[in-house]
Amino acid sequence: SLPMNLRAPDAAFDDDLAELPRVAAIMSDLGLRAMCKSVPCSTPLPPAEAAAALVKRLKRIRDVLAGYGLSLGLEFVG
Repeated sequence: SLPMNLRAPDAAFDDDLAELPRVAAIMSDLGLRAMCKSVPCSTPLPPAEAAAALVKRLKRIRDVLAGYGLSLGLEFVG
């Protein structure tokens, strides 16, 4: 599972993202090809704002994972 909180404040998300290359390298070294993350559908933000923020964060995550040959699977729950 992707060790990141997608709903965290920006500073906490950035801290998690800074650690992601280390985790991605380990996953890649183990021969894994994908990571997954459950995404809750409920949010206190207006839907359009929440979707835009989520897409922006997911693109940043995707870019890191791609550098290690990993893909990201998402499960929307709720």
